[in-house]
Amino acid sequence: MALWAIQNKLWAPTVKSQIALLRGEISEAMQTARREYKGLKVRQYHCVQRKLEDGAIQTVWSHIDVATPEFMENSFGRRRTAEANRCYQLHSDIIYWNEVKNPGRPVDMLFDFRDDIKDRDHARESGEGLNDFQDLD
Repeated sequence: MALWAIQNKLWAPTVKSQIALLRGEISEAMQTARREYKGLKVRQYHCVQRKLEDGAIQTVWSHIDVATPEFMENSFGRRRTAEANRCYQLHSDIIYWNEVKNPGRPVDMLFDFRDDIKDRDHARESGEGLNDFQDLD
């Protein structure tokens, strides 16, 4: 029914929705553009956000080869904060599961990723590859 309504021009997303959809597609394309460096898949485009005078948030993208150190530090910091937020959400879900729904041994999760990074670096450096570590970003 949805496809029929769109094809017959009975429904179309608002301009605001179109902007959000396009923004998402651009962001996805920028985040997935990678190149290889010594066996690493390196993201080529990075972003920072800044608040404009009118209060709007602007996302600014830069290629890693031309970005300033300050830009990259800000971008890496934003990504690290996003990962910390994802980890905290996982932590919250585990607490709920263990305290409310889990009748057995509590699920425990380690949030120190040093060993994970070492394992992946070892696989890359030894030529074993990263096939066992598919979900990298």
